[in-house]
Amino acid sequence: MHVMGKIKILDENLISKIAAGEIIERPASVVKELIENSLDAGANRIVIELSNGGIDLIRVVDNGCGMDFEDAKMAFERHATSKISSFEDILKLRTFGFRGEALASIAAVAKVALITREKGSGEGIHLELEGGAIKSSKIVGCREGTIIEVKDLFANVPARKKYLRSGAIEESFIIEIITKETLSHPEVAYNVVCDGKEKMNLPRTNLRDRIIDIYGKNVGKSLLPIIYRSEDGDFVIQGYITKPEVSRSTQGGIFTYVNNRAVTSKVVNNAIKEVYSQHTAKNKYPIAVVKIDMPPEHVDVNVHPAKTQVKFLDDKRVYNAVLDAVKRALESPMLTLEERIRKISEGKEISEIIEKSDRAKGSEKGEFSEKDKHKEEKEKRIDEKITFSTKRESMQSVLESKVDIYPVQEVNQIKNERFPKFELSILGQTHNMYIIAEYVDGLVLIDQHAAHERIMYEMFTEKYGDATIEKQELITPIKMELSAKECSILEKYEVHLSNLGFEIEHFGGNDYLIRTVPVMLGKIIDKEFLHELIDDLLENEKVSGIERVKEMLIQRLACRAADKSGKVFKGNEMKVLVEDLLKMKNPFACAHGRPTMIVIPFSELEKRFERK
Repeated sequence: MHVMGKIKILDENLISKIAAGEIIERPASVVKELIENSLDAGANRIVIELSNGGIDLIRVVDNGCGMDFEDAKMAFERHATSKISSFEDILKLRTFGFRGEALASIAAVAKVALITREKGSGEGIHLELEGGAIKSSKIVGCREGTIIEVKDLFANVPARKKYLRSGAIEESFIIEIITKETLSHPEVAYNVVCDGKEKMNLPRTNLRDRIIDIYGKNVGKSLLPIIYRSEDGDFVIQGYITKPEVSRSTQGGIFTYVNNRAVTSKVVNNAIKEVYSQHTAKNKYPIAVVKIDMPPEHVDVNVHPAKTQVKFLDDKRVYNAVLDAVKRALESPMLTLEERIRKISEGKEISEIIEKSDRAKGSEKGEFSEKDKHKEEKEKRIDEKITFSTKRESMQSVLESKVDIYPVQEVNQIKNERFPKFELSILGQTHNMYIIAEYVDGLVLIDQHAAHERIMYEMFTEKYGDATIEKQELITPIKMELSAKECSILEKYEVHLSNLGFEIEHFGGNDYLIRTVPVMLGKIIDKEFLHELIDDLLENEKVSGIERVKEMLIQRLACRAADKSGKVFKGNEMKVLVEDLLKMKNPFACAHGRPTMIVIPFSELEKRFERK
């Protein structure tokens, strides 16, 4: 008896749906692919209309080159593309698309309508597709360019649709994608309408003004130009980064591009963060647009279905180039991007330009030379104190070897089981950041800011957790200039924020006025605090319910109210802080989950000093 084999070839419809899942994850994926098609078509104006966060409708209109009848039909076939004809072409790509998968994937999971007219043609074409197949086609009168409508996304793939979030959250993902694309091509005008309300209206402009259009004039005032050109001319890096005083608590404002393609690159991001961290507080990040132009053969864009990740031929070279470019931008006087490009094109070395500018600025203010002199003297004094420099290699190996300390999750067990009283004796403070204490079996290092934050958090929670929040009117309303995504988040949580005491008034465009705030904020309230709260909401978009939003508000308030690292404590102040910390319900983590203390048992010290 013949037994049928278990392995079989899947039918084309199922193959298309599976393939679509790799490229089209959510409405934002559709918008990204359609915008990039418009850019490849040479459009300089793109209109995007959304309904219910793109779940019900996405319409993209452009004034690009359009298509004739044959190309329009072929565009929805899998692996049909005008961008490449051989594998070697992938090595010199300058276009966004090249696989010929996007339109086929979209048509496989939604109802699609295409209206297009090729430039110079007297008539247009209207196609309607469903399930990946063309249902109707006709000749129509329309303007040059292309209109694509995508309706009922994932209607025929219910298993995928159930994983979509609310319309408001999906809209915020789309705004994020659009923001990336608009910064990639500031010479293109964009208009974005969500549920009949205009969210973005960006004219054709330059990069600096595009950043200002998105983030506001206050950010614009802090922008520093970035410019770098390698000696062989292969690498050019340009863009803008904000001064350290205008920073964010998330990395969402860092945009990186390789040959004008928006990408996610740890190599580039780590270089930016490495330099920026030397100029600002921990966990603070810039708003930055960094564009790297390099020979296409030096970067592989064909490593991810969404083409958002890239692989560099030489990671180290890219890292060092970005590090150098950002460092020069942050440490040198402000020159306009155009001035730097012009001077470099005249054959002058960047180092020569910056050196000359540094001298000029020093002569104007006199503060840099004095500061540098003080820094040099300080470093000299430190060097004189280091007497073990000849043992650096062996010392480094000791410092980098593993120290067996108790993880924070085990400290609670230590406290309750090993020494219930957990009595600590304060020994002192180090680096104006950590309090050193001892207990019967070892040492304890306490992060003074995290400790005070925990105390403030529990105090505020007890006072305001179950209470009705009272509000206070500001004498002078706070004006906020927000990005389009920040506006979406603000609108999403508008009711909750109102119930918590925030009276927020739309002031035109992306501007808002904060007229009242919760009484609990007291004098702490300012623009930076509000931006930090919005950043918290952006980072936790699954948050729902007023109680969770209130908790986030109290967490942020506790962080702001707590004593900062760098404060010098007197003996009695340290004692009071530690005693208060140990009275808390959870003294082992700050409001945001960071450990407040680390325990090092004496047994570990004895082992390290080879006493045992």
